[in-house]
Amino acid sequence: GSCRFSAPIIGGAATIAADSSATTPRATLQYAEECYSLHEQSLREAIKTHHTFVVIPDSALERNWDLAVAIISIYSLIKIPYDLAFATPRVDIVFAINVLCDLVFIMDIVFNFRRGYKTWY
Repeated sequence: GSCRFSAPIIGGAATIAADSSATTPRATLQYAEECYSLHEQSLREAIKTHHTFVVIPDSALERNWDLAVAIISIYSLIKIPYDLAFATPRVDIVFAINVLCDLVFIMDIVFNFRRGYKTWY
């Protein structure tokens, strides 16, 4: 088997591959760990050599960002129907919070274009 990992960078993708002929569960696990290590290494090299903003999969930044977007989504899930049913339109602190939530959702779209990803072959 082989593993291959790619990271989006300007002018292409940084790719690294490894081959293995693992026949036992322990060898397969060791091979998977080596592939994951190669994956992180390839992403870090892509960031260093091309100076692009790539979010490494399973990083703290990615987890924290996803948590923040999830919290804002739950807030919006409750707030928008309430506003449509009961609230009168006005500009106040709640309006500013809603605009901030919309800006975070727009930033999330851009953020998702810069995420690294894992591929297994």
